[in-house]
Amino acid sequence: MSVTPLAIKSTKTTPEVLFEAGSLVMRGESFPEDAPEFYKRLVSWIDHYLTTDYAKDKTKKTNFVSKINFFNTASRGFLLEMVSSLNRLHRSGHPVTMTWYYDAEEGIDEDDINFRDLIDDFQVPVEYKPYIG
Repeated sequence: MSVTPLAIKSTKTTPEVLFEAGSLVMRGESFPEDAPEFYKRLVSWIDHYLTTDYAKDKTKKTNFVSKINFFNTASRGFLLEMVSSLNRLHRSGHPVTMTWYYDAEEGIDEDDINFRDLIDDFQVPVEYKPYIG
């Protein structure tokens, strides 16, 4: 199975999404009025991605980049679901890395996700980087 890219433009309440083989990037703010409606496409895309030849190839790698500068509680739950799926992919032998940007002025706080505390057997390497603006 091949990977069909997913591209969604940002709005005032939803992030830009650029998902393709090996690269999953989200940036902007995430507080959609109907979080399940927005995120079902992303969760479905990742679920399909896990079944593709690219994801089954242990010589390839996938990087998830979050440049989401604000997310609400509903979005947090879906982000956690997506990261949990990527953790399963990583544990299956396909290397996954994450780069999680946080507000440099505020620093990392309780709103940032600590995956090791929230996902059993979380093994994906996460690099936290500050962003400005």
